[in-house]
Amino acid sequence: MAEQQLSRIDHYDVKPEAVKLLPLDFCLKKHAVVLRPADKKNDNPALVGMLHPDSQTLIKEVSDRLNQPVEPVQINAFEFKKALSRGYDVTVFELEELPTLVLDSECEIDFEEPQPPTRILRGVLAEAIRRRASDIHIECHESDVELRFRVDGILHKVPAPFSLENVSRVISKLKVMSDLDITEHRRAQDGHFSFNYLVGETGRQIDVRINIIPGPYGEEVALRLLDSEQFILNFENLGFNEKQLKIYQDLISTPGGMILVTGPAGSGKTTTLYCSVTALKSEEKKIITAEDPIEYEFEKISQKQITSSMDFSDYTRAFLRQDPDIMLIGEIRDEETADNCIRAANTGHLVLSTLHTSNSVMAISRLRSLGIHNDYLAEVLNGIIAQRLVRVLCENCKQKENPPAELIERFYKEKPEHSFYGPVGCDKCNGIGYKGRTGVFEILIVDRELKKMIASDTPTERIHRYVEENNFDFIYKHALEKVKAGITSLQEVSRVIMPPYLFTEKEEREKIKNSS
Repeated sequence: MAEQQLSRIDHYDVKPEAVKLLPLDFCLKKHAVVLRPADKKNDNPALVGMLHPDSQTLIKEVSDRLNQPVEPVQINAFEFKKALSRGYDVTVFELEELPTLVLDSECEIDFEEPQPPTRILRGVLAEAIRRRASDIHIECHESDVELRFRVDGILHKVPAPFSLENVSRVISKLKVMSDLDITEHRRAQDGHFSFNYLVGETGRQIDVRINIIPGPYGEEVALRLLDSEQFILNFENLGFNEKQLKIYQDLISTPGGMILVTGPAGSGKTTTLYCSVTALKSEEKKIITAEDPIEYEFEKISQKQITSSMDFSDYTRAFLRQDPDIMLIGEIRDEETADNCIRAANTGHLVLSTLHTSNSVMAISRLRSLGIHNDYLAEVLNGIIAQRLVRVLCENCKQKENPPAELIERFYKEKPEHSFYGPVGCDKCNGIGYKGRTGVFEILIVDRELKKMIASDTPTERIHRYVEENNFDFIYKHALEKVKAGITSLQEVSRVIMPPYLFTEKEEREKIKNSS
């Protein structure tokens, strides 16, 4: 955007002394700038340009700092930088090189050479947001630099503005933005930064976690985008069917005990727990969390970030003295955390947490391996949810298809009569054929019989056989419901869920033949 372009701040006589009423670092951090001070004689409030004028917290913070009443004015990123340049000895271009990023949704990846690293990052980050990417990977190879976005759990290669000549400058810029050591090239580094993403006149903050590791051809970067717009925290959007939703809502309504959500990394466990917190939040209850990282901030809930000096076990130990009603522990990783969670659940608290196990029954085995006594486990364990995320077929381009016969045999005892649908690809889904993801679940209620089996140290194989004999709705059954409804494809289900029949009838006959 050119410097001479007329902006709305030209309607105000912005004086340098007005802009300087707020320090430059405060303006950059809060994305607010004074356009006109308050006129006490005529009882007019200060006009303050903001990228987020609907934030009551920000308005109060600016008013307190100015000690003046404030009237917020919506401005865009260019207008914000232009106003700042009138008060401080910096140009609009120099402001673009400062650590704080403000992106317009129109930013695109530019392949012009040379270009400043901030412009490269703006294009890459904006393109990632448009494509709904959760992660950005910058990977250095011997002859080129590759850029990939993870969208709906799958990595996709993207035309890259990076070269072997400019990538080191871009990584240095990321280090500056994340408060990392720009001279360190031999060790891994972790950090974070945030930027504001504007669509028209409205904007939102995107938080970014960054990990940089050394490699044979240069440092490589992984960026995790934490976009609050992706957290739609209600149960209806998770993907539960009607029966599962009723069971889970009943589960989290219990006054105490432990509820576990299991699954691999990236299976949506945190979102499920966040929905639970949203449903449970009230003035009568104290909810306290320990997370790594905090991916969504709740008002009036005590959320704690795991650090090098306070890990999950430290927080769970401290929480017991904080008189909470509900504890959310991001993950049970070690024996002490597991023991503290069990103790909390045993003393009347409701404990929500996650484990990395392949299914709900294996969570019992995992807790046993962490030293939890069977009697305590049987007493406090209320339920276990196992989940995965499957991609949703694009409604604009999906079409009927015939999956491979071997794949059908691995998921069905008999071929079903319903139609199957598969991906095609169109402009609305960026040619992928899928757009968005939905959860598939199994919910194991720890009833009286299961409590007896856990307390008597019954092997998990026997527990699995028991729930199977009692027509337990395993996760694959829920996935096949969504295949039947045309929500996802059988190929997508096979990508993330182990089929119930590992071998087809033909393969079973071959096994018998070869063994005889």
